[in-house]
Amino acid sequence: LPSEIVSTALKIVANEEAAKAAARAILATENFVTLPSEIVSTALKIVANEEAAKAAARAILATENFVTLPSEIVSTALKIVANEEAGKTAALRVLAQADQAHSFLQHAALSALAQVPDESARSIADAFVTRSYLPPFSGDGALRLRYDLQYLPYARVASHRWLTKKIAASYAPTSPIRAKENLYKVLRCRIDYGPQRQIANVVDDLCKRVALACAEDLAHQWHANRDKPRLGHIWTSLELLSPSPLCHDAVARLRAYEAANPAVGEWIAYQDLMTRALATL
Repeated sequence: LPSEIVSTALKIVANEEAAKAAARAILATENFVTLPSEIVSTALKIVANEEAAKAAARAILATENFVTLPSEIVSTALKIVANEEAGKTAALRVLAQADQAHSFLQHAALSALAQVPDESARSIADAFVTRSYLPPFSGDGALRLRYDLQYLPYARVASHRWLTKKIAASYAPTSPIRAKENLYKVLRCRIDYGPQRQIANVVDDLCKRVALACAEDLAHQWHANRDKPRLGHIWTSLELLSPSPLCHDAVARLRAYEAANPAVGEWIAYQDLMTRALATL
């Protein structure tokens, strides 16, 4: 069957035993790495916490020239065994062969090495991060990696801190979509990895400014990019501030804007934002 059909079917019943059994069967297939990448990646994710996925991930990363395999498969494999020696070794190989690796795979490798206890491995990752911030940027992938690194806890690297501070300082309710996506990356990193001493005050201040400007931000997006809103930075800011009077004030501002503009209440993006915002009270 076409890989898209199989992959979609697996995703639909991902939490059911039928999908897990199918995923195990896929990963137990001889030369499963040669199967369509979407199917293999989906199978790995469905049983990610099981030994079947871990064994498959180790097999993928032990493959000669695994860096040239589809980045989706290798990235998923790296995430599954990130805390194992196999994951660390593979991540270092990706960085050593970065000229052959997709930017998504480079990001997965840096994610695996971000908090590894091995100081030598961390030093290699930090040096790679430093180079990633230096021009010239060879194509969209290199530029995307520069900003996607904000998802990861590399504030110990000076150039990473510099970009974090620049992103935070540039925030305004009328900022373009791309800028708000980058804000979300900074805030998501705080949620996923906790505060980083070097930029803790920067992120705290950003959360407060976003909370205070949430209604103006919402209004701008309602008028400027209603079809493709970016509101993640608002609810992540409130999550990080909670519990705080600022969360109550933000919810009150959002409700006041809805009261003045009733059509906003039918906007799915707004409904999702309010659900998340109310959860912070």
